Parts: sequence; structure tokens; C-alpha cells
Amino acid sequence: GRQNGAVAAHTGVGQIRGHRILGRTRRSGLDLEPDLGRPVSGIEIVNCSLKNTQLLPLTLGGNGNISDINIHDNEFGGNEVSIKNNNPLTTKFQDIRFARNLHTGNVGPALRFDNVIRLVAADNFFSRFPEATENTPAIRVKDCTDVFIRRNKSEGSMLCVGPQGIVTGTIGAPVGQPG
Repeated sequence: GRQNGAVAAHTGVGQIRGHRILGRTRRSGLDLEPDLGRPVSGIEIVNCSLKNTQLLPLTLGGNGNISDINIHDNEFGGNEVSIKNNNPLTTKFQDIRFARNLHTGNVGPALRFDNVIRLVAADNFFSRFPEATENTPAIRVKDCTDVFIRRNKSEGSMLCVGPQGIVTGTIGAPVGQPG
């Protein structure tokens, strides 16, 4: 398969707790990827270590709705955590919370949101490789509505948050910055 673990359809209450990637995987870590239009909702991802992946440590994408996802107190490494709705005319990604996570070692954005409704990104720490472009933000937000982004800290980048397209809501200053 393409990933170490995946959820293709789920509604209700679910939890992925303590998932660890001990050796280097050939592909991705975890995917929440609706298949055949079925939704993925009500999942908590907590206390996981997704640092040894060749591709993305965590991906939310696919061909169905994703909602009520709580991602907190995890360790990520390498490439970005990707929460991208590539089909915003037919699917909705909404109510996504990303909090108190650690992400180390990325050159590009560590966290990417595209076409998400009601997202929270708070109290995260991002540490990037020295060769990272200083102007590349740790968090990239594109075409998202009702965002709340506060108290995130980024080392190795001058920008913590980089909005693109239409972004509405609250984007606060990173930790240690005025505002």
C-alpha cells in the first residue's frame, strides 16, 4: 500500500492512539482518505509518532467529506502534514483541529490547509531544516473559511502563517511576536 495506516470510511467516534512508525517506511504515515464518496468523521489522532516516512506523515484527502477531526499531542517529521480538499465543489472538509503537535525537519510548509471550513491550528511547534527558504511559512492556508490560528511557534522560518487566496477568520501572531 501507499501508507502505513488508513481510514477510508468512518462515522461516529474513533481514535488512533499511540501509532508509531519505528523504521523508515517506503511511503506515507497515516491517511484519512474517504473512498467512493463515503465520509470520514469523528476521529481523534493522539500521541502518535509519525516521523520516519518517505512521503507525508499525515494526509487528509480523498473523494468524500471529512469532518470533526481532532489531531493533537503528536510528533511529525519530514514532509508536510497535508489537509487538502481537492474537490471543494463536491466535498467538504470541516471542523479540523490541529493542536499541541511537534513537527521537525521540513524544507517547505510543515502544515498545509486547502479548502477547509472551520479549522483550528493552535499551540504547535515547527522546527525546520536550515536549508528551508526563510520566506516559506510553517503553516500554509489556502482558500479556507472560519479559521482560528493562534500561539504557534516556528524555528527556521521568518513566517509562521502564509495565507493564500480567500482566507477568513483569525490569524494571530506566533509565540514570541507582538500582536
